[in-house]
Amino acid sequence: MNIPVTGGAINPTTTAAQITHSGGLTLTSGSMVVKLQSFLVDTTGSAPIITGLVGANGKLVGHITLVDLTQPRDFKLPVCEDAGTVTIPNIDVKLNTGAAEPLNSAFGVSAFTGELEVGSGYLLTINLPEPR
Repeated sequence: MNIPVTGGAINPTTTAAQITHSGGLTLTSGSMVVKLQSFLVDTTGSAPIITGLVGANGKLVGHITLVDLTQPRDFKLPVCEDAGTVTIPNIDVKLNTGAAEPLNSAFGVSAFTGELEVGSGYLLTINLPEPR
């Protein structure tokens, strides 16, 4: 999946970052369409997260924390920056507890739970745009 970086900044020494993206994901079941878009990778708080705008059948649900990111155990600073690219391997992604309820409500299910593993071992590659 490719969700292009549109802006933001990262400190390679501390990995403090806010990185904006274009594109998004669409989840459908029957007539229900949930769109997740305007992603923001945010590592400035106590734990790294991805937030985004959520809409269900064309109505705004809100800007919510979608997933929690877990850095690999062998993670070391500083992050190498090579020609405007920052790469962090082996990231685990889990559904944030706050995202589970709106998804369950939209789809009329109880399958979404906080800490639901979305994926593991992801390679996070951030191609930083040129400063304007």
